[in-house]
Amino acid sequence: MGKDIQAEPFTVVGVGDMSGDVFGNGMLLSRQIRLLAAFDHRHVFIDPDPDPESSFVERERLFALPRSSWEDYDRTKLSAGAMIVPRASKEVALTEEAKVALGIDPAVDRLDGEALIRAVLSAPAELLWNGGIGTYVKDREETHAEVGDSSNDPVRVDADMLRCKVVGEGGNLGFTQRARISYALLGGRINTDALDNSAGVDMSDHEVNLKILVGPLVAGGELTLEERNTLLEEMTEEVNRLVLHNNISQSLAVSLDETRSREALGDFTALITSFERDRVLERTSDGIPSSDELQDRARDGIGLTRPTLCVLLAFAKLTAGARLLESTLPDEPATLKYLVRYFPAVAVRATGPKRLQEHRLRREIITTYLVSDLVDLMGSSFLHRVARDSGRGVEDVVWAWYIASELAGASEIRADLEQLEGTFPMETVYRWYFGLARVLERTTRWMLNNVAPTATPSAVIEEHLEGLARLRGGFDDVVAGEDRQLFADRMQELRELGVDDTLAARLITLRFLPELLDTVRVAREAGTDAVETARAYYLISERLGSAWLQQALRDSMGDEAWAKRLGQSLIADVNRAHRAIAHQVLSCQEQRGSSVAECLAEYENTHAREAELYFTILQELREAGTASLPAAAVAVRALMEMANG
Repeated sequence: MGKDIQAEPFTVVGVGDMSGDVFGNGMLLSRQIRLLAAFDHRHVFIDPDPDPESSFVERERLFALPRSSWEDYDRTKLSAGAMIVPRASKEVALTEEAKVALGIDPAVDRLDGEALIRAVLSAPAELLWNGGIGTYVKDREETHAEVGDSSNDPVRVDADMLRCKVVGEGGNLGFTQRARISYALLGGRINTDALDNSAGVDMSDHEVNLKILVGPLVAGGELTLEERNTLLEEMTEEVNRLVLHNNISQSLAVSLDETRSREALGDFTALITSFERDRVLERTSDGIPSSDELQDRARDGIGLTRPTLCVLLAFAKLTAGARLLESTLPDEPATLKYLVRYFPAVAVRATGPKRLQEHRLRREIITTYLVSDLVDLMGSSFLHRVARDSGRGVEDVVWAWYIASELAGASEIRADLEQLEGTFPMETVYRWYFGLARVLERTTRWMLNNVAPTATPSAVIEEHLEGLARLRGGFDDVVAGEDRQLFADRMQELRELGVDDTLAARLITLRFLPELLDTVRVAREAGTDAVETARAYYLISERLGSAWLQQALRDSMGDEAWAKRLGQSLIADVNRAHRAIAHQVLSCQEQRGSSVAECLAEYENTHAREAELYFTILQELREAGTASLPAAAVAVRALMEMANG
């Protein structure tokens, strides 16, 4: 939303008190918090105009007490009109300041304790922080009996009564899933309690897995129990960093999928249908919109809410993880890096690589982090979509994506993009994430189409890495035609935004990764130098208009599943035709010592009828400015005939 909560004051109302781990820790995470009101099972606390710094210090004091309540708050630190009253009060006289802070009707002078709690929940604050126990918000159409938390029936509010901008769910089950969706449809920002609380679960997993890792050291007498505990304590900050990185990555994943679901809801609809068919989810209990609702949202460009996307994110990871564990990919040496990254560096050093690889949950850890790495960037629908389009298994798609990610240097680019958050508007940073994801999807499809599924990731990466490095380093010298103009335009855009030239070149060159892989393959098959092959490849691309034709295909696919599958198949055909012609031209050049232009002209003369037909169709499409999918398909067929004639 563009607000830095470590630098700018923001208003909060909440559920809990400073003695509670969740509420208390949350209310100490920024010195800019202006806590207007909160309640627990004993008191209602209202501070209409708190000073961020002095109120932070007072909350810190309460948090440090063995057992504190809102009654222990130093009254001298409260603002004018503040109130601390028992939750069970039959009647509370409201101050004018409290009424303004909570957005209560000026004509209302008194409320009972339960009505006051409802006023706190529905106050016009920037953040509602749920750090307590109980379900406090339901959908208007739900009954209290359906919620199943009778003790809080008198204080529960409907989602459409909320006036906060953001909900943070530190406690579990504070909202029903239907309430989350209703609130999100009204413009509120909310995830699910499972996603907001994922760091706590992750921390527990790390603790257990670390104890499994160092256990043999204790059993073998290399460490005493006390030394083990000291070692675990030394890892605290690094484990915090690892866990929070995962938590941030998941939240980013939902934000990216919000945009994707608006632009390509059909992909998510197909995913939901697949999950429902396989009995992975149940629409009603999981809060998934009906088919009719999805059609309405597609028509209106609304997309899915964050709470629904959180559910799909979880199921996408769980189903992919189950498939991956049945494959050999977690056993590949290349994926061992995910095991190393999972543990703090001090743990890896203390135990050594051999014990790390002997961890009894090694395959599960690798699988979990590989799947999360993929899904958090590529989105919930990616694996299903590509597996469906290619006719390959999910495990094959993960295999291809992993290789694509390594060849792209995606980890380093993602780390660079993380550093840009806060420096550039999030919409701009999201656009770069989407660009990276699109390149990785195109490269994943290239791998599935061009590399044998029996090839090991290490061998494929080794085979392509050197050639790609040379081409990237000299890309500006070899790119030609429309791709050269695109490269120059994008570079200029990033320079104007203030992006470092080195990062800008990496981001833009990455866009052409599938074409560079094609070039490396052609060079290897023809026995020619990669850089010289690239020059020839792009000269041929300029003549054939293949870059324009592929973009026309992408633009014409729309959101219909079969149209997308046809479009992707046709793009693969363009690549095959381009590669076949390049191979012939390079062979001519090698045998006769002629120039690329001379050999290309000779090729066209040899295939005169097919070439004339193709260039005539291409010219018609260019003059029209846009191309329908059938029109572009006709051009692709003509190009294939020219390549195979």
